Amino acid sequence: MPNEPPQNVIIDLSNGKVRSTPLQPGDRPVQWDQDGAHAFVVQKSDMEATIFRVDLSSGKREVWKQIRPPTPQAFSPSEVS
Repeated sequence: MPNEPPQNVIIDLSNGKVRSTPLQPGDRPVQWDQDGAHAFVVQKSDMEATIFRVDLSSGKREVWKQIRPPTPQAFSPSEVS
């Protein structure tokens, strides 16, 4: 369906089952946790980025790290993709 926003899903490669993820709008997946049950996602704003560790079964999320510039002048949002 061409007008729907992209959806994040997990595909079990052993059986082809597809399941949705508990990610929120604005979440950008960046890496799996070593346990395979969690993923790290980033949410960006104009002046900071917050990285969450998300439990992919329950949807519970916790702040893992917040990245902020030392001063507002040291940060240009256009420099970060």
